[in-house]
Amino acid sequence: MKTRKKANNMFRVFLSLLFIIAIVCTTEAQIPLPGDDSDVPDVPGAPIDAFIGMAIAVGAYFGAKKLRGSKKEN
Repeated sequence: MKTRKKANNMFRVFLSLLFIIAIVCTTEAQIPLPGDDSDVPDVPGAPIDAFIGMAIAVGAYFGAKKLRGSKKEN
């Protein structure tokens, strides 16, 4: 029974890491449109700020803290 819980937890960790890696990839909110009109001044795309990475790290910390707390109760 414990090996099954451990495998389940490892699977959750794997999925979480996969999700984080997919989110952290360089992202821009807007892409340039085809047929760019040179009369319009270019405005850079809205980049995703570094605070997103910090929010993910804080969320991972609290998630790990909660998991550890649930293990102590069992």
